[in-house]
Amino acid sequence: YPDDALDRFWFSSKTPTLDSLSTTLSVSSTSSEYAPPSVVMETAAVSSNASSGMISSSNIQQDDYLFMCIHFAELKKLEPNETREFNITLDSKLLRNDYRPLYQAATTVCSDGIYTSQNNVVEYTPTERSTLSPILNAKEVYSVVQLSDSATNDGD
Repeated sequence: YPDDALDRFWFSSKTPTLDSLSTTLSVSSTSSEYAPPSVVMETAAVSSNASSGMISSSNIQQDDYLFMCIHFAELKKLEPNETREFNITLDSKLLRNDYRPLYQAATTVCSDGIYTSQNNVVEYTPTERSTLSPILNAKEVYSVVQLSDSATNDGD
């Protein structure tokens, strides 16, 4: 990706059950460790129903070793009576409770180290306080590749 300092590939995905949000404003990053490009964070998926959550999954085989990072940014200036707050679970394990994305600032939630995939399903569930549906800007999934041979010469 030309704007990515870490040279990652980013692909957009459209889902008929989700709506799209976007902004023309730049989205800053709160972390230099993951720092997704602003252009990636300037769009997001949201559920069309404020009370319903979202589910995302990846085409990864069960029992693969994975590391996942999910990136969020609030793209809408919320009114005083609006709240976007949700819980994030990975394969039914809680990653974040009562999560609120920051306005125009990318924040990242990662899996707790490398894990063994089961269903590889991430659920974003609105809390009772939330008046808006969850939001998802980007997701990275890294799979550990088992090499049958040593990657370097034994003499090195």
